[in-house]
Amino acid sequence: MSTPLISVITPVYNNGPYMREALDSIFNQTLGDFEYILINDGSTDNSLEILEEYARKDARVRIGSHGNRGYIAALNEGLELARAEFVVRMDADDVSLPDRFEKQIAYLRAHPECVVVGGRVLLIDSDGAPLREMCDETTHEAIDAAHLAGRGGAIVHPAMMARRSAIDRIGQYSN
Repeated sequence: MSTPLISVITPVYNNGPYMREALDSIFNQTLGDFEYILINDGSTDNSLEILEEYARKDARVRIGSHGNRGYIAALNEGLELARAEFVVRMDADDVSLPDRFEKQIAYLRAHPECVVVGGRVLLIDSDGAPLREMCDETTHEAIDAAHLAGRGGAIVHPAMMARRSAIDRIGQYSN
C-alpha cells in the first residue's frame, strides 16, 4: 500500500443525519490522493453503519471504533493512524468544497515556510440556511494579528490542512 499525500481525520459521534453529505464532499475532491481516517467515538445512532458502508465502497477509508472517550482522544487516535505528509481535519457534520484539498496543497507547496492553512467557512443552520461567514483573514499577518488580539477562529480547526512534520514537532492534542 503506497503512502497517500493527505490523511483526512474525522472524529464521529452521533453524526448520522449529516454524515453522508460530509463524507461525499471529501470523496468528491478534485485531488483524490488521500486516506480517510474516521474515528467512531462510541456513537449510539447509525453513524458506525454509515462508516462501514463507505469503507466497503472505498479502500481509502480506515475506521477506528471504540466506546466514547471524547473528541481529543478521537483526534489523537486519528493522528496515530495518519501516514501522509499532510493532515486535513474535517468534522462529520461539515461540507468541503470540491477543490479544497487542491487549493490547500498548492498553497503549502508554493510556501514551504507555511505549516498550516485554513479556509473560509460558512456557518449554516440544521436546515442548511446560511448564518454567517467566518475567517475573513487571508494573510499571515492578518491571521497572526487576530490570534494575538484574542480573536480565535482565524483558522477554523475542521477546515485546516497542516504539514505532518509540524504536528509531530508540537505533539498530540491535549485537554
